[in-house]
Amino acid sequence: MGAGVDVLMASVMALVICVVVIHRLVGVAHRLRLVDRPIGRKKHGHPTPVVGGIGIYLALCVAWFFLQGWEPSNVSLGFCMAGGLLVLVGSIDDVRDLSWRVRFPVQVVAALLLCAFGTELTRLAPLDVQPTLSLGLLSIPFTVFAVVGLINAINMIDGIDGLAGSIVAATLLLMAALSTWGGDAGLAALLVVAAACVLGFLGFNLRVPGRTKALTFLGNSGSALLGLLIAWAAIELTHGVNAQWTPAVAPWLVALPILDCL
Repeated sequence: MGAGVDVLMASVMALVICVVVIHRLVGVAHRLRLVDRPIGRKKHGHPTPVVGGIGIYLALCVAWFFLQGWEPSNVSLGFCMAGGLLVLVGSIDDVRDLSWRVRFPVQVVAALLLCAFGTELTRLAPLDVQPTLSLGLLSIPFTVFAVVGLINAINMIDGIDGLAGSIVAATLLLMAALSTWGGDAGLAALLVVAAACVLGFLGFNLRVPGRTKALTFLGNSGSALLGLLIAWAAIELTHGVNAQWTPAVAPWLVALPILDCL
């Protein structure tokens, strides 16, 4: 079976799983208390399920493992472990409204998990690649700062139906194109499949003719997961085993949520 067919099958699988999981979770969200109710600064008008992140995560993990022959690489396994932690704690946060004193350390642990599995910012460089500056002992704290920053940037930009999901999907597809151009077909395939998961969620989150409200939101679990995802992708694109792009490219790929956050 050709690589292109594998990616197509995994992408279709990701889309279908995401749609099915979210559809089922929307039906039981009120029973699970995974519902965002309009109060205070929340102006959405109707109680809305917050199960998008769970659907994206489950679809992404299954489709990635399928794509890699059920033997995931270290970096993809590291992302799935870190993402699972964020989705679990984020879902609890969606139900119980956890303090930042709980959420922030969990985000730090998720970033450290990425580092432990090989996804780490180790150097800086200008756009022309040479020379490079090794971060040395600062690589882990620098990675944690960048990852936690992007997690919260996506959380802060997630305020309009479809906005965060659309930005992340477009960013993932752009990174996939750059990965292909740089010769890293493996990373490109993972990013295309991840984008398919986000597109499945957007089918429930975007307003369309005949539907004036979103059927589900990302929730804190979903926004944290998508922030982790584009942070992971940007690091792998510029620091992975087959990386051909200078680290200076990464901030430009995630500039919109960062500028919005600042």
